Amino acid sequence: MGSNHPLERNTSEAEYFGRLNRNGKAAYRHATRTLTGSLPTWAEDKRSNVATKQIDNVATTPNDDVTTMQADNVTTLPEQPPTLTEMLARLTRQKQTDEPRTLAVDPLTLL
Repeated sequence: MGSNHPLERNTSEAEYFGRLNRNGKAAYRHATRTLTGSLPTWAEDKRSNVATKQIDNVATTPNDDVTTMQADNVTTLPEQPPTLTEMLARLTRQKQTDEPRTLAVDPLTLL
């Protein structure tokens, strides 16, 4: 770590890192460790209670080793979403079946 890091003498990166908030610095450290395997000294966390993580070898996974979901478990979407007119027609049909029907009878004539 430190003095042999490729970003060690890059002052613009050090200045950029200095302007970041705590979360930004954590993300920067994570990305830098992942891509290069270590951190420059100006990006190391100065807190004594923080464990540092050294990545010795970054391995890539060939596509053959990646597990994917089976097609049976995937719900496919319709090729084109319904138009506004189709959606309104469906909602109208649904509303008509949900509403109770009333008869056109005057209740006073039933007495």
